[in-house]
Amino acid sequence: MVCLYIAYLNIARGRNSFEILVFVVMFFFSIAIYFLHLKVSKDMMKNTLAVHNGIIPESIFSFGEDIVTLKEGKVFMEFDYSQIKRIYELKKLYVLMIGKQNGIIVRKDSFSVGTFHKFKEFIEKKCKNIKNKR
Repeated sequence: MVCLYIAYLNIARGRNSFEILVFVVMFFFSIAIYFLHLKVSKDMMKNTLAVHNGIIPESIFSFGEDIVTLKEGKVFMEFDYSQIKRIYELKKLYVLMIGKQNGIIVRKDSFSVGTFHKFKEFIEKKCKNIKNKR
């Protein structure tokens, strides 16, 4: 909407057509990104429901001495701590990235055993090879 308003102001001021074209293209690009996000989210939900027979099961992570295990419905996965490449600490989440698009998202208030601060200390000891912590 802002791009269209700026394009309108440029037309009213007699700006050249290239500047107007740039703003119009930016507007349509913004709309495309918004709808792409919705499509990706919808596809992810559809895949989750397909894998788990139409229900969204609870994800249970266990952080052991050597491996991280994930149990989600009938799905079971194991990860080594050496697979964690980056760690992001957000306001309410702690994200352990395993690849560019895959990660373990942990809510800071979701621990059934221990506390987030103890968990953070544990992960930092296990992932000493990570240089770029945020």
